[in-house]
Amino acid sequence: MTIEQTRYIVGENGPNLQLKPSAEGIARRARILQDPTNSLPGQVGLDAHHSAAGQGSTPTSSSQAPVATQPTLAAAGGPTTPPPARSDTTPVEGPPAGASTPAPTTDPAVTTDPPSEQGTTPAAAASADSRPRRGAPLLLDPTLLLAAAALDDIERTANANANRLRMLTRDVEDSDGRIRGAGLTAEHPQVATLTAIVDTLKQLEKDATRNLEKAMKAHPLGPWVKAQAGVGNKQAARLLAAIGDPYWREDLLHEDGTVRVPAGPRTVSALWAYCGRHVIDGDAARRRKGQRANWSVSAGSRAYVIAEACIKQTGEPMKNGITRARSPYRDVYDARRAHTLMTHPEWTDAHSHNDAMRVTTKALLRDLWIEARRLHHEAAAH
Repeated sequence: MTIEQTRYIVGENGPNLQLKPSAEGIARRARILQDPTNSLPGQVGLDAHHSAAGQGSTPTSSSQAPVATQPTLAAAGGPTTPPPARSDTTPVEGPPAGASTPAPTTDPAVTTDPPSEQGTTPAAAASADSRPRRGAPLLLDPTLLLAAAALDDIERTANANANRLRMLTRDVEDSDGRIRGAGLTAEHPQVATLTAIVDTLKQLEKDATRNLEKAMKAHPLGPWVKAQAGVGNKQAARLLAAIGDPYWREDLLHEDGTVRVPAGPRTVSALWAYCGRHVIDGDAARRRKGQRANWSVSAGSRAYVIAEACIKQTGEPMKNGITRARSPYRDVYDARRAHTLMTHPEWTDAHSHNDAMRVTTKALLRDLWIEARRLHHEAAAH
């Protein structure tokens, strides 16, 4: 799956969430990336970013409040207020899950929003986090975005051609008794040609994976990723490509491209909501037939894959005798399963597992947000 750049378009009929590739936005970041005034190698400085976006100067005082908050879309009745929009990935402000979320990282500065479908009020948003001063890095690296998009494209092409090759050579009956394969042998010219193509694509996939992992290691969040048991460079890079900067959202745009709301910090609940880990009418958000999801399905899937890998790091010896470090997110998962065993004994094992995975994913995203916020404030202090 390629990177989906999220954009809110406000037209005559109200806001409309559109997921579409934004090569223009990536190209703009690539141009900004070459600016020698950037604060971090390989990252986009706020000065250059706001100059390219036509925003003017950024507040220099760390005590200043964000310019605006991030409204939400209503769950079932359609949009009630203009939602946030950005040129690539757009966090949708929303509340956390109904139950409290344990997490391996405890930060008293991180507060969750009240259980409201309308998100935070302007006063609450102003007190949450101040806007970093000029020179703070944006963690949305265009080289990482392009590397993730390249790998997605190559994987999709490689899988499609591998399926075609299998159908060319398949000569067995399916469960209904029909033979759907062509039954060609390996010596057939077309089979040999397609086999060579598939082998080449597999090698390209390996090269693209190494390139993406290299980009993740060079990213400011690379050290945090390396320190987390079960979080690999490949999947972490794909998550960042889907969510953009975990802490900072970009300008929210009108349909004509003019800025509706200037760039500002996300709340942790906005990041949760963007990944589909919020609540709608008291229930966990889920896709419904005939309704367009107002969150990024891709971002939610990427976060889930990482959380799933983390809970497998139990700290116990594996079959080959090697013992890996236990992931703190395994503790989050186990604690949640034990909690729901007492509070919801009627739940099936699958229900309890899905609930624990949701809580674990939120804990992972919260810690990623905390680290991204630390990097922003650290850079702003200098």
